[in-house]
Amino acid sequence: MFTHLRNKSIVSHLALLILLISGIFLRSLYPMAVSFGFDQVQILESVELIRQGDVTLIGPRTGPADMFTGPLIYYLAVPFVTFFGEVKTVVIVPLVIALITGMCLFGLIRKYIGKKEAWLATFIWAFSPFLISIDRVFWNPNLTLLSSFLLIIPLLKTDSKQIDRITLLSIGIGSFLSYQAHFSGLLLVAIAFACLFYLKRPLVYYAAIVFSLAVSVLPTVLFDIRHNFLNLRGLLNLISTKSEFNGLILISDIAHNIYVIIETTGKLFLFGSSTIAITLCGLLLIVAGIWCYRKNKEVRLTLLCLMGIAVSYAFYHGEKPEYYFLIALPFLLYIVLKVLKNVPRMNLFFFLFIFVGYSLFMNIRLLSEDTGLSLGNIQKVQQYLHQQSVSEVIYDLPMGSEFGMKYFLTKVVQNETGKIYHVAYPDVETNEPIFFVGRIGVWAEQ
Repeated sequence: MFTHLRNKSIVSHLALLILLISGIFLRSLYPMAVSFGFDQVQILESVELIRQGDVTLIGPRTGPADMFTGPLIYYLAVPFVTFFGEVKTVVIVPLVIALITGMCLFGLIRKYIGKKEAWLATFIWAFSPFLISIDRVFWNPNLTLLSSFLLIIPLLKTDSKQIDRITLLSIGIGSFLSYQAHFSGLLLVAIAFACLFYLKRPLVYYAAIVFSLAVSVLPTVLFDIRHNFLNLRGLLNLISTKSEFNGLILISDIAHNIYVIIETTGKLFLFGSSTIAITLCGLLLIVAGIWCYRKNKEVRLTLLCLMGIAVSYAFYHGEKPEYYFLIALPFLLYIVLKVLKNVPRMNLFFFLFIFVGYSLFMNIRLLSEDTGLSLGNIQKVQQYLHQQSVSEVIYDLPMGSEFGMKYFLTKVVQNETGKIYHVAYPDVETNEPIFFVGRIGVWAEQ
């Protein structure tokens, strides 16, 4: 009997290892095709300052206001830059964060939801083209998925009323990472508080979240004290920015946010497909989950939280990129897992087989189409100009997209007797490029 159990455990560990390796392998395909722009430059420049002894208390700047998130991503990258260099760090750090996320996802769902759901969730994490595309980017929102899983999944076990140390540790780490990942993490913490109130959990869970968030925000507070409360003033400016209230616009924004949430659900499986197919897939999964589990307390809780996200974001009228909605993924994944769990075994195997085939095809297709301002293309331009006599480089690029190119091309040796070179993107319309890679063209003034 013990031999059988030991063999079963070995098989389970081997299967999990294969899933994790598959997920990391797909995320590491075409490593030089990763994006490289302002966010990546901001991190690498700060890492270099830290390595020179200039310790920082704030992290990357956020878009909505004159504010900064936590600096954790900088300090995570420091040892990788030291041992592997800047270029490899841009590729390796997201893979490390993704691996930790995949491992935590399996462990959390197995403990709080179920064993079958844990395997399904890890399978989706490993092969989802959407999650793979997100996990390849080198920036602080990489931590959003890890934070949201650690903070939310333990709260989806609604029948647990006793204090659990692992739960305290999980939500504490998740709360700490929320602010380090992105400002949407503050909304995530608010939702976690709402879940605790809804579930009538002990006060110690509230304390764990508050304490961890306070530790995460502390460096920013110290920075503010020394710099005339820069972040606080930025936050107050954001809050005090008045816009004429319009009920129709608010309802329209809520409806749009609900659509994005539905679309995000479909992207888990059909990312890269047509918008109609993605939306229908997401709508089908959510409706199926609601219909089959309309009396389930956990599903009602997830739906309330998703609606809370949609309504909260409606009050922010700025641009809301898709990564703002990553905090919704624990709830969406829970609904998806509930639907897939009750699919007949043979039908489920067939679905997962088709999903793997689609994932392999779509990932190779999407990742191999490297025509933009990727790390690899920028380095090829740098290598070409290193071989030329360059007096000056002029960037014919859309405003705001030149940071990655400038970061590497400032290292090109400039010769006063050399030629003036133009780097143009996308494409070169008025001049025939003497060097061309992707949609980047290089030409020299005569």
